[in-house]
Amino acid sequence: MAGTVEVVIVGLCTLLNMKNEYKTLPEPSVILVQTGPANGHTERHIPFIAWNSKIVKADFSNNAAFDVKTPDGAGDFRFFELKGERIEIVKDKEGFPDASQMGTIASYFRYRREPVATNWDPCYIPKEKERPQKKCVPGFMRFGGGTLTSQRPTLAEFMFEDDRGATTGATVYDQEVHYRIDAQETNGQGQPFVTLNLRNLDDDAILRSVKFTATTGVLIEIFLANSIKDDIKDVVTKNSKDPSAKKALHFHALAKAVLDHTDMPIPVVVGELPRTRPSSGPGGGDTGYCGPESKP
Repeated sequence: MAGTVEVVIVGLCTLLNMKNEYKTLPEPSVILVQTGPANGHTERHIPFIAWNSKIVKADFSNNAAFDVKTPDGAGDFRFFELKGERIEIVKDKEGFPDASQMGTIASYFRYRREPVATNWDPCYIPKEKERPQKKCVPGFMRFGGGTLTSQRPTLAEFMFEDDRGATTGATVYDQEVHYRIDAQETNGQGQPFVTLNLRNLDDDAILRSVKFTATTGVLIEIFLANSIKDDIKDVVTKNSKDPSAKKALHFHALAKAVLDHTDMPIPVVVGELPRTRPSSGPGGGDTGYCGPESKP
């Protein structure tokens, strides 16, 4: 093994069909959703790919096509925005991911009172073997035969509630999903690297490419995220941020976009934030962080 590629997925993302059980949905994949205002949630989410420039070097097919930026307060990190693209990991491991070690992931569909809906807007949630549309989705990535795990549990316990009250008990939820594969290539200095092709969601043509090389050690860590501007630093530094509001309104915003619904239960902080991080382990996760359960 030359090295390891680890894609850290965090923010307003939807994980679909992670165990490849449902033939009405695409193969195991992640969708970054762009939403408009809904129920008071008005901040734009920035869909982006990020990396630590001290330990990972990025080489671009066309520098002008990327507009690389530095997150406020995270000087070693760099990021660029996604623009309606399918992220292809070149030489990804073939097959379907191992999701057996997934932990507890928040899902707005899992906790609603009514049966899970099937009438998702295909602009956001496509059918089998299809892609979402560029006008609705800034980023989409299919998983190969790597490993999926969830990490970084919330500091507080949450329960889901709708207008009629609680729909779940209180628990912690993992904030990140990690997709891990072996790096398949090395350069002349023996450093592992991986190439991402960014393909147009409308016609799947390659628009731009970037090669990430591990310059220190053998881990190539890449963030695939969808967060508001003020949270980018906390995403890439994995800082646990106290909830700024009692209700996570982005759940409503996402439900409004995908289903034209605003009656979904949303997470509410229970009690005070603990002083130490609670432990978390596998326990029920075939659902998507900030996204629909992976059932049709």
